Amino acid sequence: MEPTQQAPGGTPPFTPQQPKTPPPPSGAAFAPPQSAPSGSPPPSPLGPPPGAGESEQSRVPGPRPDQEVKLRTLSTDATSIAQGSADPIPESVVVPSDEQEPNLKPGSTSSSILSNQFGGTPPPGNPPSSPEAEPSTPKKSKKILTILISVVVVLGLVGVGYFFIFPLFFGEDEVAIAPPPPPTPTPSPTPTPPPTPVALHQSLFLTTPIERAEVRLITADFQTITQSLNQLAVSDFTEGTLQEISLLDADGGQLSWPDYMSQLLPDFTPGEVAQYFDTDFTGWIYYDEKGKWPGYAVRILGDESSIRTAMVKLESSTLSGVFLTPDVLGEFKDGSINAHSTRFATAPNGAAFNYGVASGLFFISTSYAGLQEAAFLLGL
Repeated sequence: MEPTQQAPGGTPPFTPQQPKTPPPPSGAAFAPPQSAPSGSPPPSPLGPPPGAGESEQSRVPGPRPDQEVKLRTLSTDATSIAQGSADPIPESVVVPSDEQEPNLKPGSTSSSILSNQFGGTPPPGNPPSSPEAEPSTPKKSKKILTILISVVVVLGLVGVGYFFIFPLFFGEDEVAIAPPPPPTPTPSPTPTPPPTPVALHQSLFLTTPIERAEVRLITADFQTITQSLNQLAVSDFTEGTLQEISLLDADGGQLSWPDYMSQLLPDFTPGEVAQYFDTDFTGWIYYDEKGKWPGYAVRILGDESSIRTAMVKLESSTLSGVFLTPDVLGEFKDGSINAHSTRFATAPNGAAFNYGVASGLFFISTSYAGLQEAAFLLGL
């Protein structure tokens, strides 16, 4: 398009320009342009140039009005020639202010129109398209953004429904996970109790007798004690011999006096005996022509007077367990041994039960002659 120009201050003469002759289309006759009649008036000018006759204040930009544009194309020139006009007559086109200028790029609508008017063929691969079919870039970007946001929202709703809402209604029952069993504690080795110390025996005889013997009792009951002493007494000793005997338990330790006395004298309990006497004791057997007579001595716990009072219980107790050959005893009477008071009772077979307290010792003898021999060895 070649717009006309107007000189300021009047209407300039119109100088026509010779249009360029396009190449004739193939296969069609094209008539050469004819000169216009001499009397044809020149084309009217398009208008005063922009800015002519305006003040500086009127040049302030304002709203753009609709513009009328003189559009000269090959089509308009051909139309002018066909109408017999010597000068080309441009086509008037009104362009609204909110529209863009026509796109005259190759492949656009105008190019397609020109090609069609002159019998041309549009370039291959560029089919004509209307402006309405080509969305603008901002609208396309906005549409893509809307699609992406919608996809994100849908995925978020699906995730919430799957992980939170769905398990509330269709969730599987939680499997109770049993806690691992506590580790089995390694049993600490049971400490082996130390062996009970063997009770040692210390003889109360100040002078060691010539004859000595040990009797080990598997069980400390009356029958076992009596049988063991009778077996020991078969020895043929000379008359007037005193034999010291050590009474041991199954472990080889000294038998406890509270246990031993409670077997011979059942009217006394081991606890009662333990209140008055020590555990270690000394025993003997005296031999004479009348028989074999046991006797015993033990240290007292407490004063002699209280022990004498407690031992009065002997006189009303069963005393046959002390004898190897028991017999019926008579009444108890007062006696003495080396100036130490005693109590005694005799039997028809020559036996005599004697008991007393002297020099911190308590003694029992089934023979007075045997007590005299033992008193010498005990230092009474």
